[in-house]
Amino acid sequence: MSPESHPTPLSPVALASIPRLQVSRLDAAYGSKQVIFGLDLELQPGKITAILGHNGAGKTTTLACILGLMRPKAGRVLVNGADVTNVPTSRRVKGGMAFVPADNFVFPDLTVTENLALGGITAGSHKHRLERTEFVLERWPILRERSNQLAGTLSGGQRRMLSLAIALMSDPSLLLLDEPSLGLAPKVVDDLFTDLRRLADETGMGILLVEQSVAKALNVADDVVVVQSGAVIVRESAEQFSARDSWWGLF
Repeated sequence: MSPESHPTPLSPVALASIPRLQVSRLDAAYGSKQVIFGLDLELQPGKITAILGHNGAGKTTTLACILGLMRPKAGRVLVNGADVTNVPTSRRVKGGMAFVPADNFVFPDLTVTENLALGGITAGSHKHRLERTEFVLERWPILRERSNQLAGTLSGGQRRMLSLAIALMSDPSLLLLDEPSLGLAPKVVDDLFTDLRRLADETGMGILLVEQSVAKALNVADDVVVVQSGAVIVRESAEQFSARDSWWGLF
């Protein structure tokens, strides 16, 4: 039996007790240049882990390996207990993973409704797609009001909101976000991060957050991982990290 998938679907009870994400001893390289060194991560249901670090530390490369956009040199990636290390990105998405990139996160020439429809392609039956559409529109009523508006004409905050709604259309158990605060006003970022906290608490979704704004990330995260030169140098709770006298030398 292949280790890449479970023989039968996991029950909700069983799924609730399994880490949403486990990354063990991950190595990654661009050609001969190694950029990730023995990286370990674990994300529990209903928790938010923030990956922090300076530009070029390896944060986005880590996400690429988890998503399957980049093949690691070594290590394993497990999602809900299933080994997906050598599984294509499309199958990872079908298995419960969703991703919101830092840039180009909506389809600007399509309406809000059409963007959501694309996000729901892997959502299963027509009934389930309708349920997921209603789920996201109830959370963000402005998207219902703008349903026939082209996504490219929305405000920056509304586009980011739509990007999150697109990701949620597939009913993921694991959500990856790359720099969600990028280019947004502080109030919009606060609202967005409040939404993320509620999603984790209410749905049991695990959220892995790559973020430059340390203070914003600490307000929402349960745990913090600091990456420097492709290796984890700090791993502790957000509360412990917030209590540090200084972050000097970490970023």
